[in-house]
Amino acid sequence: LSFNCLMPVSYTHLFKFFQELPHRVLQGIFGIISYVILSNLIPGVSDAILTPTTVVIIALAYLLCFLMQASIGLLAFWIIEISGVLNMGEVIRAVFSGILVPIVFLPDYLANIAYITPYPYIIYFPVISLQGLADTNLQMWVMSMQIMWITFFYILYKVLWHFGIRQFSG
Repeated sequence: LSFNCLMPVSYTHLFKFFQELPHRVLQGIFGIISYVILSNLIPGVSDAILTPTTVVIIALAYLLCFLMQASIGLLAFWIIEISGVLNMGEVIRAVFSGILVPIVFLPDYLANIAYITPYPYIIYFPVISLQGLADTNLQMWVMSMQIMWITFFYILYKVLWHFGIRQFSG
């Protein structure tokens, strides 16, 4: 980290993004293959529909997840032990992203909270789009929300990096 902090321009976020990309692409391919296999074995499960819009939603979801995790990771400039924050984030993500229970099955007040967080735009809506359950209007709304959250977390990352470098002593 000291080497990256001394550079005139931070390449850390770009380096980490491309370092993580092959793993996530491979993970996504395995997920799609598993879904296709399960959809053929279990009656009533729809086939995966990989449209260009769905690919864009999945790519934006990856970028959003990366920027959100990177921003949370930068809290390490101020917090000595960050694992508690990361664990709390995992629990919140499991509830509000539809991993534990689809968001439509949550009580209304929890579903409304979930929709204003970035979590459903990382997991729930890309899966809905992949299943072919999202119409064009919903897909456009999801992409606009993803872009809004990406912009927010990019700005947050830049601000946290700027002030974190001043806080850092290595």
